Amino acid sequence: MKFALLFFSFLQQNYGSTRQYWRTWRDQHPQYRQLFSTSRILCYSCMSPYLEHQYMYISHLYRRPMSFTSKCDQSSFDSRFLNWKNCSDLCVILKMNDRLGGRRREGYLRGCMSDIIHYNQTLIAFGSTNACFFVKLRDLFISTEKYLFESSDQVQLCACHKDLCNTAPSKIPIYPLIFLIYFLIRFS
Repeated sequence: MKFALLFFSFLQQNYGSTRQYWRTWRDQHPQYRQLFSTSRILCYSCMSPYLEHQYMYISHLYRRPMSFTSKCDQSSFDSRFLNWKNCSDLCVILKMNDRLGGRRREGYLRGCMSDIIHYNQTLIAFGSTNACFFVKLRDLFISTEKYLFESSDQVQLCACHKDLCNTAPSKIPIYPLIFLIYFLIRFS
């Protein structure tokens, strides 16, 4: 596993994108072209650490990620400590608001859209816009009659379709930056 991470890091640094390397390699080895015919993207794969203890209760909803770590959380996101995997659909970030012992907790799942078991296929249409939206759990899963979701239960789903795009958003707020640029232009 460590070798694979080092190998992909090497590819990222020297080729800019693993896709670029695989395209070059694929063109030089046409006998293996069929193996790489499907579109694949790299996505971070992790869950918030408290979900590891709850995983037996949610394993029918989500596939097990490559790691449970606090580096997956939005506030302490650090890609250097996260694993990634190949996905054939979309990269996603699923933000869950749970209540445990009367206290609210935010949990994060980063991975592939297919890591959400029995998800509603119509949600893929939103992934082409690289957007985040709130989804009721009753709408996220196909067979909701099996699950006891409340009508108010919802998660935030962010979907994207580029390599390692399921990262944390930029920590620089955009509005103060626009405000600053406006004043610099206005009073220059």
